[in-house]
Amino acid sequence: AGVDDPVEIVLPTGSYLPQFRLRSRGPGPDPRARARDAQAYELYLRGRKQLNATGPDSMARALALLHGAVELDPAFAEASVAIAEAHFVSAIFGLAAPADALAAAGRGAEAALAANPGLATAHAQMGRVLAARDHDFVGAEAAFDRAMALDPEQPAVPQARAMCFLAPLGRLDEAAQDTGALVEA
Repeated sequence: AGVDDPVEIVLPTGSYLPQFRLRSRGPGPDPRARARDAQAYELYLRGRKQLNATGPDSMARALALLHGAVELDPAFAEASVAIAEAHFVSAIFGLAAPADALAAAGRGAEAALAANPGLATAHAQMGRVLAARDHDFVGAEAAFDRAMALDPEQPAVPQARAMCFLAPLGRLDEAAQDTGALVEA
């Protein structure tokens, strides 16, 4: 309910004071409109829910559900982005061998970009992979810049940019600005 409302209520990280803003529409329709198969979308939603739990069993379930969504609808880019995210999180939290998980995250990001090159979160996932797996910070910066240009209001984009690109390079003021964090002088 409310997904199509023009006003969005946001609770910024570290705050209990809500902010109201116009909902970002980005360059295209929402994920439901891009999923050609209703069952694929249902699997995607169930997979995203499991992905949020970040445990080994829930991550395995998330990946199974998300791969099921892509099997039903190979052009459903958001499902491929979620697969990339699941593998990336698995690498970071030690739920899988990092080299294997980051390689799988790269394949997920590539599949998402092939399906929808205008999807900001796909570029952000590629930026994460380029920074973490390849230490290709020039490529990562280009991927994050593209993601920010496509949809700067997508919360996952500046967060990934801050945590996976800016902070590791010591660009902490920029990282704090991306995440809306307060920096003590």
